[in-house]
Order: sequence, then C-alpha cells, then structure tokens
Amino acid sequence: MTITVSYSQPRNPHDDYREYDSGGNRVFVPRYRNNLNGYRNSVAISEEESKVLAEKFFKLRAAVVACFGDNQIVASGPVGGSNSYSYNSASEFSILPINQAIKKLREALAAQGSIEAKSSYRIGRDDKVNDKMNYRLKRREDNPAFFTVDASNGLVYGFSNKTSPLRAAAKSLSNDFVIKFDADIDSYMANPNSLTVDEFILILNETRRLAVERLKSLDIVASDATVTAFLELQQIKSYRVVKEILTEMPYLKVERELDKNLALMAGRGLTYERMLVFNVSENYPKDDEALTDALNIPLDWMLLITA
Repeated sequence: MTITVSYSQPRNPHDDYREYDSGGNRVFVPRYRNNLNGYRNSVAISEEESKVLAEKFFKLRAAVVACFGDNQIVASGPVGGSNSYSYNSASEFSILPINQAIKKLREALAAQGSIEAKSSYRIGRDDKVNDKMNYRLKRREDNPAFFTVDASNGLVYGFSNKTSPLRAAAKSLSNDFVIKFDADIDSYMANPNSLTVDEFILILNETRRLAVERLKSLDIVASDATVTAFLELQQIKSYRVVKEILTEMPYLKVERELDKNLALMAGRGLTYERMLVFNVSENYPKDDEALTDALNIPLDWMLLITA
C-alpha cells in the first residue's frame, strides 16, 4: 500500500495530528499518545510509528468495507478522516444504512402526505405523537456504535453486542479474542487488554470468510452484495424490526438456525430498508410469492405503494 504523507498544522492544543492520504482517503494520527484514562500525556508518537499506525488504519477501513460494503459504514474522528478534537482520540464506527433507511422513509412518506414532516428532534421531545407511522419510525431509531478505535494507541473497543458476527469470528480465531471482545462491549475507552487494530483486522477477515462459507453452504452466490446484506442483518438481528419481520412473516423461518434464515433473506435481496418499509407500515407480504413480487419492485416504487 502506497501512502502519501502530508502534515496538518495544529490550530489548537487539541488539533495536533499528522495527516496521511491513500487513494484520496485520509486518516489522522495524533502526535501524542493517550494514557487510556481520558487524557493525553506528554509521550510523543514518532513519525515512524505514526506512519505504521496510519497504514494499519487504512487496512482496517479496507477490511470493514470488505465485510459491510463501501459507504455502508460511517466513521468519525481521526480514523474516519477528521482532525477535529475527539475524546480519547476516538473514532466511532456506525452502520450507516440504519439511519439512512429511516431518513429516506420519513422523507418519502412526508412528501406523499402520509406523515407529517417532523424532525427527529421534535419527535423525540413530543410524548404525544399522533401520527402512528411517524411514531413507529421514531421507535426504530436505534443505531448504537459498531466499534470505536483509539487512534493514538491503535486499540479497538466499544463493541455493540454479543450477537455481532464480529464476536463469532473472534471466537473462531481465539478464545483470548473473545475475552477481549466481551470485556469491551459498551466500553467508553480502551484499556491495555483491548484488541489491537492488527487483531481486529484478523477478526474482520474471518467475519467475511465465515459469511461467504455460510452463504455457499445454502447455495447462495457469495457476491459482495449478498455478503454485505447478510452481515448487516447479522449485526442487527436483535433489533425490533428484524424480530417483528420474522414474527409477521413466519414463512421466512425455513431453517432452525436464525443465521441461516438471515442468509436466505439476504440472498433474496431482503435488506433492512425493505424490511423497515414493511414493518413501519405494518403491511407485510402474506406469503412467499407475495414477498417475491414485492422484492422485484424498485424500492422507490415500493415506498409509493406502501404509503
């Protein structure tokens, strides 16, 4: 990997980073190391070590894309390409389609007059939301952090849940990885025993390998699209939308294992966006044939029909 290095001039004590570029993507590495207690200390990160960290961050982002798709994950902070001050030099990764899907559906329904165009902020403050679909949308706005990277120490922490496909991959590789993963679920800062970026890249690579293996075992083509869709559904399988879809559409449960059913759903093109439309409108395809017909309709048309 070729990395072109340029330096950003610090504008204040909290904006003290070296800037790295690779193929038009940027990462920022702090010039000083975080002491893992929420404060920076006086230990400087050398230029050589800084470049090594930058290379790891680019590899991390590539591994994330390989699992969850390009433009599917949003990252803040230094690893996400921002040199603005972030607590603990933290770079938080989230699954973007959850927010995108809700925003897109709200805007589409508002444009059709199906719901009032209320902002998320307004809805959150109003305990008496009259519009049922708007209320159901608000109740589904649940997008916790996927994981967080301490950019100054090259550590990964803050995982969202034990049902994540990342944990299954960690377990496949090493019991030590699982222990580290579980200890850092919902954690707010890294610790000396947190997973390193190198270890987490191994977990991401194993996550994709296991997804491909599962899809192929069910005779599903393991394309980038199906791998991405399957891993997204695995990551959010504890969300109310997924649970309610499986309750209201029992014909989707053809296998005893939930992950096998999720793989089959992804193979058919049943994405979170489409499930959200069914769920919020409470308008579910009544059988397998009706679902096939619905999935053959472009999403924008599906919004019009459902609304």
